[in-house]
Amino acid sequence: MQSIIVIGAGLSGIAAATDLHAAGHAVTVLEKSRGISGRSATRRWEGAVLDHGAPFFTARGERFTTLIQALEEAGAVRVWTKGFHQWRDGALTAPSDSHPRYIASDGMNALAKHLRGTSATFTLEVGATVTGLEPSESGWTVTLATGETRKADAVIVSAPTPQALNLTRPHLEPVTLAALERVTWQPCWALLAQLRAHPKVDWRGVKLTHPVLEWASLEHTKRESSPALVLHANPAWSAAHLERTAEEIAPLMQAAALEVFGSDLEITQAVAHRWRYARADTLHPAPMLEQGSLIFCGDWCETDGYGTRVENAVQSGWAAASSLLGR
Repeated sequence: MQSIIVIGAGLSGIAAATDLHAAGHAVTVLEKSRGISGRSATRRWEGAVLDHGAPFFTARGERFTTLIQALEEAGAVRVWTKGFHQWRDGALTAPSDSHPRYIASDGMNALAKHLRGTSATFTLEVGATVTGLEPSESGWTVTLATGETRKADAVIVSAPTPQALNLTRPHLEPVTLAALERVTWQPCWALLAQLRAHPKVDWRGVKLTHPVLEWASLEHTKRESSPALVLHANPAWSAAHLERTAEEIAPLMQAAALEVFGSDLEITQAVAHRWRYARADTLHPAPMLEQGSLIFCGDWCETDGYGTRVENAVQSGWAAASSLLGR
């Protein structure tokens, strides 16, 4: 039995930890936030339930599809819609495809919990910020912000590559360093908004071609909730305004929503959230990246052409676990 530390409790980290625990290894997951699921995030706000990170997911690979089918039968996930409306130059067009888009019934932040299941009793430490990573005789020593240390035979880092580099750069071989540095990222500003009433529109989600916005979803169409809207700004606009405050961003995105949707959506209050590493723009061309007993994974790794999807993160975590189990 090996001792393994997983840094990050997003979907890739939880997927890796679950498989490694099932194989009989001693696994500890360290997560700096108070909750798990990473960018599959949900905020509950005065009766509204808003998925302000990943708004939905698809299932295409065999293992992931089998998992989602089981979760669907258990009521943990369900199909939200099949295709999205498109908005361009003031015109709204109906969906042209019928592939199912799923959501987690209790909010997208429940996905990691469902992925872990009830049998994976590995150690999970939230609020555990990792500040250092050093090789040791038996593997690795991980230092937390509290000054505490954790030791393990192997470490899996499931954070976005800039954060992974901050922790591991001094210990990376040139080929590993170059691979991590080649991955590039797009930011995203999100707006979480409460609506005065349920709007009388025939769409649930809209993909937009607009100077500011690229996505809009009516969150109350996913599950029981007070009327609510999530908007995502496009990467270029988000990058140009990345260092502005959330208080400055919210009215700008609200004005863009008014321009697009007019009186159809009446926002009563709104807050903005910045995703500095929303999605990888240039992917690592493999399901994970390994350097001996140090392994990197995440939705920035290419898995079967799925891009930066929820499924991609899970597949990458499984690949990281498989690499360790195959030794």
